[in-house]
Amino acid sequence: MNKFKNTLNVVKEHTAKIIKSAETLANAKKTDEVVLLPLSLINRTTEPFVSLNPVDEAQRLRLEDSIKKVGLLKSNPVIIWRRKNGKKTDLVLIEGFSRCAVAKKLGIANVYCIIKEFKDAEEAEEAARFNEYARRHDDAKSLYQQFEKLNLVELKKEPGRLNEVVAKQLGISAHNAHKLLQINAKASDEVKTALRDGTISTASAFQSVAKEKKYSPKDKAFIQGVEFCLKHIKEKKSPDEIIKMANDSINKAVMK
Repeated sequence: MNKFKNTLNVVKEHTAKIIKSAETLANAKKTDEVVLLPLSLINRTTEPFVSLNPVDEAQRLRLEDSIKKVGLLKSNPVIIWRRKNGKKTDLVLIEGFSRCAVAKKLGIANVYCIIKEFKDAEEAEEAARFNEYARRHDDAKSLYQQFEKLNLVELKKEPGRLNEVVAKQLGISAHNAHKLLQINAKASDEVKTALRDGTISTASAFQSVAKEKKYSPKDKAFIQGVEFCLKHIKEKKSPDEIIKMANDSINKAVMK
């Protein structure tokens, strides 16, 4: 008899939660109102949203560690599309797949959501792409800011390759750590500032470095010579003066 009562209470409690969730969902505004909904009610398998939000393993591990420490944050809700299908309503996840995956793994029953309504699937996909783009740039901004706080001089003293040491410090892959190190060493100040401000992604910043032309020492010397001459021509120096300054520069370099 007690077992039956316990089962009945569990059913009643579960039913009450579903009713409360349904009421919350029905009353949710079309604006950015954050609501708490059961993970079990959210459709997390709809394309193209799954493919737009690949779960990066390194990112998932960092997120899992964060959620273990502070839980899911109301200030960082997942995005839900309230898709109407006749009399039925489907709650489609369009952004926040990593958070939901970690929540499921950790046994967290409810997640913070923002409910959105779109006129069709195309509009929902456009919103998902924008959110993914914004998130990627925010992640790049945060990661580069963390990277800049590292003491690379001290990290170089630790055993192992530097990219692997940096990767361990930031909780990312060695490949991504290599990108950050290359950006730090070779990127222009403009690229670094853009990455720091979150206006470009890490991939874009690294691509700007990777596309830089590689010149031989002879080519570099020729380019520097041309730049040297152009600079002084603009200053209205005579050919004799330019030749003299060039020879002086060469002699100084040789004497060092």
